[in-house]
Amino acid sequence: MAVVTDAKYYEGKINELTEQLLKSIPKEKIEAKEGKLINRVAIMDFVNSNGRVSALGKYLGSKLSETIIEKNYYKVAQRGEVLDAMKNNNIVFTGVMNNETIKKLGERLKVDAVFFGEIVDLGTNIDVNIKFILVKDGEMLSAASIDIERTKSAVNLMETY
Repeated sequence: MAVVTDAKYYEGKINELTEQLLKSIPKEKIEAKEGKLINRVAIMDFVNSNGRVSALGKYLGSKLSETIIEKNYYKVAQRGEVLDAMKNNNIVFTGVMNNETIKKLGERLKVDAVFFGEIVDLGTNIDVNIKFILVKDGEMLSAASIDIERTKSAVNLMETY
């Protein structure tokens, strides 16, 4: 039976990825005696292995934002705000950022951490991986990945820019 990669399918996969990502962060990395160390986050559009943002990358980033807000994990900077901050700081995101650039983006957006996602077409399936980076020092708090079905619609979304 063919898997249908519709909104519910992707929503389930993003929920799975978010749970996997956030449960692996040590409590002392996200909470202090004064309260949460991470209150507000930025979510970058997911990039393909060529460093470009496809329709699937925008969609997965949007679904991740929805999940984080819905589950009340963190406040999330709006996508337009993230894109403006990148443009105003001449940042072109291709999937990799150095600590200085992450810090600059974090200060501009007033966020404590950033989510970076990448989508890789492996031929038999599509690998989606994500990293959660602390802005103040560039420390990777967590990383996780899931596989999604390589359906015709998923491949089309990956190839649409």
